[in-house]
Amino acid sequence: MGQITSIGIIRVGNAHSEDARTGVSVILFDADFPVAYEARGGWPGTYDTDSIGVAKTFIRKHAIFLTGGDVFGFDCAVGIRSFLVEKGYGLQSRGAGEASRHSWC
Repeated sequence: MGQITSIGIIRVGNAHSEDARTGVSVILFDADFPVAYEARGGWPGTYDTDSIGVAKTFIRKHAIFLTGGDVFGFDCAVGIRSFLVEKGYGLQSRGAGEASRHSWC
């Protein structure tokens, strides 16, 4: 059976804390990649999923992550975004002021 990493542009990493009993798994795409999601359960939490809704025109990302630790787990998005900026991922947007980047996570 194949693994997700058998697709050449996909890399997977994870980190965890034994003390906090939580962790994060990150899937990185070397090129922007089409993504979708489905949130189930009694109290699902999502991060930046509005940007990939069915009615949106840009539904490609460079990373997705799964995390524990309640809403505090979303803090990992800051580190993921910093990594992606450092490595030059994302698309420059046109506009006044400092350019923002899209398609991170």
